[in-house]
Amino acid sequence: MKILKFIGMMLTVLAALALLIANLAPSVAPKSFWPIAFLGLGFTFILFFNVLLSIFWMIRKNWKFIIPIVAIALCWKNVQHTVSFKDPGKPGEKNKTLRLMSFNVKNFDVYDNEDHKAHRKGMMDLIESEGADIVCIQEFYNQDKKGHQNIAFFLDSLGYRHHYFHITTRFKKVHEFGLALFSKHPIINKKAIKFENSRNNASIYADVFFEGDTVRVYNVHLQSIHFGEADYKVAEDIVDLSEVDMQGTRSIARKIRTAFYKRNDQVDLLKAHVSNAPHPVLLAGDFNDTPVSYTYAGFSDLLKDSFKEAGMGFGGSYNGPLPNFRIDYIFYDDAFRCYDHQVHKKDLSDHYAIVADLEVM
Repeated sequence: MKILKFIGMMLTVLAALALLIANLAPSVAPKSFWPIAFLGLGFTFILFFNVLLSIFWMIRKNWKFIIPIVAIALCWKNVQHTVSFKDPGKPGEKNKTLRLMSFNVKNFDVYDNEDHKAHRKGMMDLIESEGADIVCIQEFYNQDKKGHQNIAFFLDSLGYRHHYFHITTRFKKVHEFGLALFSKHPIINKKAIKFENSRNNASIYADVFFEGDTVRVYNVHLQSIHFGEADYKVAEDIVDLSEVDMQGTRSIARKIRTAFYKRNDQVDLLKAHVSNAPHPVLLAGDFNDTPVSYTYAGFSDLLKDSFKEAGMGFGGSYNGPLPNFRIDYIFYDDAFRCYDHQVHKKDLSDHYAIVADLEVM
């Protein structure tokens, strides 16, 4: 019994320490010490383990429940970034409102020969049903061929009269991949912000003339990890506590570290750009990082998070084989107030579409 009590005490202390170290991830640049950023990825799971430990010790009427409770209290700011149960209320009857959608469409699943048409139709139907004023799309694919003329479909069938498509990759002169922004309101200025450290990731912005005001909308796709099928298999084995492939684990760690380093530079570049924007800012996209990260802190220090202000639950937006992380965001400045944030959990891409309803203040 003494050994079991000692093990229980050590687990409780180690879990609390892990939570406190993970809590530092937003304030420590990955390029200075990347392992803390890695712990930040697991903040939600470490938090959940601490909650379980506190309940366990409470049931046993043991004072040790104080240890995880204190750790959770010290990390409360990041707990609020991770889970939200907000009801901000409806907008004023006479105020202008704007709906913004962000969706990583995984190239409309063009490489899945069996489900491509069904997935593409499902995505287009969802976008049409939401009727957003502005749609930011990452991993957009276009080709001048029937069934792949996606820009034309947005313009002719979905009613988006204005658009900006930045091509990050062109293959065989006909396959075009990149970032797209579609608007029902005029675009009066647009530009790409290229990342020198990445080939396929980038950011764009468009100045949209919305009911007498100009709004700068950023569409962001920060550094991806670029996992292959073998990497996902290794990661699933780790999560399932199966046999661990050490070589595969080291490969995953290297890819995650490289992505952390690249996002570090991309965040610093974008943060400076957003800080100098001449118009009210909306910032949306696939950030490939969790709410307890240097990436998230870089923008939440400047802007408000639509999920935190008007979301429910954990808001997970990743639909891949690994745990359901929240890595897609819509940020906005004080010119707006978010009164609704939705995550559309339809199995169409490896990301879920997110939608924010904003009141113009």
